[in-house]
Amino acid sequence: MKIKSNPDTWDIPNRPFEFIGRACFCTGRGRLFDKYLAGCQDYIEIGTLFGGSAVEAGQRVSGEVHCVDPLYGYNGEQGRTDPECGLIPSPAIVRKNWQSAGLAQDRLFLHIQKTPPLPTSLAGRMFDVAYIDGDHSVEGAMSDWKLLRDRVRKFILFDDINNKPAVRHAVQVAAAERDWELVHDQVLGVLKRV
Repeated sequence: MKIKSNPDTWDIPNRPFEFIGRACFCTGRGRLFDKYLAGCQDYIEIGTLFGGSAVEAGQRVSGEVHCVDPLYGYNGEQGRTDPECGLIPSPAIVRKNWQSAGLAQDRLFLHIQKTPPLPTSLAGRMFDVAYIDGDHSVEGAMSDWKLLRDRVRKFILFDDINNKPAVRHAVQVAAAERDWELVHDQVLGVLKRV
């Protein structure tokens, strides 16, 4: 089964293309990606699902896109289908969506695991920007924040702050840290290194 996102809400430079699974290519998130990913080189995300945010990032950053997700199932549960589209997330689907968007395969790196920890292959690696869309509990969002806060030079974006109170709380706690400031808190929570 192939599910196409609504092309009327797509806000990505190379559109439309066929997308397998589900993703939110919405205008609000697209504009925020435009603003905060502009001029960035390398990107990392925790939580990939079918690769929608990775595609959006890949069309905006000039370097590598690293995705950390257990894949092979919805919410890290092996073989579990996504309740909204009925498909099982997998590396093959993420790669197909990336290819359908016209992006070079040598820029996409899939790290198939849960967090914490970050993959050992990323030891000491720095990124310009990070996107957190993994475990939506306070503990999960804070854990992902702690994994990334010392690895990111510019911005960390949190998804689902409008509809997940636990994520909003984690963003507020993270924003109180000395080296970071909250610069946006609608659609996405955006923290900037200061």
